Amino acid sequence: MKRAVFFLTALLTLLGVDAQVNFKGSWGGTLNVGVELRLVFNIEKNSDGTYSATMDSPDQDTKGIPCSKVEAKDDELLIEVGNGVIKYNGRYDAAKQTIIGTFAQNGNLIPLELSRLEAKDKGNERPQEPQPPFPYGQEEVTFNNGKVTLAGTLTLPSEGTKHPAVVLVTGSGPQDRNETIMGHKPFLLIADYLTRRGIAVLRYDDRGVGRSSVATGYETTLDLAQDAMEAVRYLRNRADIDASKVGIIGHSEGGLIAMINAAEHPDEVSFIVSLAGPALKGKDLMIAQNLMIMETQGITPTAEAKEMLTQLFTTIDESKDNASLRTQLQAMLGNNPQFSSQIPILSSPGYVAMIKMDPTPYLKKIKCPMLALNGAWDSQVAATENLAAIKKYVKRAEVKQYERLNHLFQTCDSRAMSMAYGRITETMAPQVLADMATWLIKQTK
Repeated sequence: MKRAVFFLTALLTLLGVDAQVNFKGSWGGTLNVGVELRLVFNIEKNSDGTYSATMDSPDQDTKGIPCSKVEAKDDELLIEVGNGVIKYNGRYDAAKQTIIGTFAQNGNLIPLELSRLEAKDKGNERPQEPQPPFPYGQEEVTFNNGKVTLAGTLTLPSEGTKHPAVVLVTGSGPQDRNETIMGHKPFLLIADYLTRRGIAVLRYDDRGVGRSSVATGYETTLDLAQDAMEAVRYLRNRADIDASKVGIIGHSEGGLIAMINAAEHPDEVSFIVSLAGPALKGKDLMIAQNLMIMETQGITPTAEAKEMLTQLFTTIDESKDNASLRTQLQAMLGNNPQFSSQIPILSSPGYVAMIKMDPTPYLKKIKCPMLALNGAWDSQVAATENLAAIKKYVKRAEVKQYERLNHLFQTCDSRAMSMAYGRITETMAPQVLADMATWLIKQTK
């Protein structure tokens, strides 16, 4: 649930955490310019305290481009290449340990998030990423939800004529069909793993990403659940898919979407898998999430911080309309520029809907088989509490918690590293892939 951590930097600053950042090192991220291009900035700190840097573009086989300007002040970073032909402006996010900013070239402004790379990761090494040739078929497909067109990739097993199938649904925020996160492509890995074992897999670009329709910015979880449901119906209408064996695998918010559709469309959704899907009310999830993130960063939440989080999310949860919420948030946060700048996000329809969302009524209606998996070191969706809620309300649910795994189901060396997604070379723990495949094959026999 990425939407919930955006204001932690401001909170840490308010609580007196040192904002001075040492930017020395290699920082990498991925630009989406119709195609994905990885960029790496190699930053050096000079003896006089100033910075210099070079830029690499691994996908274009280009390294060592000199940067004409590098300026850093507190938690802000400015890099220019070619005397301003390329500019990157970013701010360090203490909660995520990344630099969040904007890449500018030829008048185009593109979001670019950078994570610190180890030397071995500068080429964005991802050893699990599937490589062609693939022993199965692939199709580029489209399907519609009213006026919205979603584009994706369908992988089909090489043997058989009527395949069981799953739809993959990404977590919060617009993401591509591979759910690309800091160089990792977990949905590409899942699709490859399952298709090799006889299960067809459809993964698609979210609204506003890739070849799918432009997003309005007002989409809620329920809107995105309708997109996922149309993906299920697209599969059920294909001659090469067994309509009685079509399910949904959702990650994070996608797991909640799987639960919603299983509850509302029991005759069409045969089974679901929740990968770190939230089962608590949005308000409670966000409070817990932000406290967990602070603890992961070695910060003991104060009573003041807990009270502030509770007041903030309770205000959003109890809001009656957008205009009055903005007024309330301005009165609450307006004295702090870092907080007040987030008011448009905090009061946006999609965010407010997420805070108000209560999965419990949906959980109570789920009748199909369900597999719910969580990592014990997930700092975004607390494993114990969410799995307990699923087990309590869903009669046919099987749940499993994995030690030392984070929100992306990566194996972590320490709890403090659990959110350094880009610095971990593993895309997904093999045991999670194996458990998921074993359970799916059992459901689809």
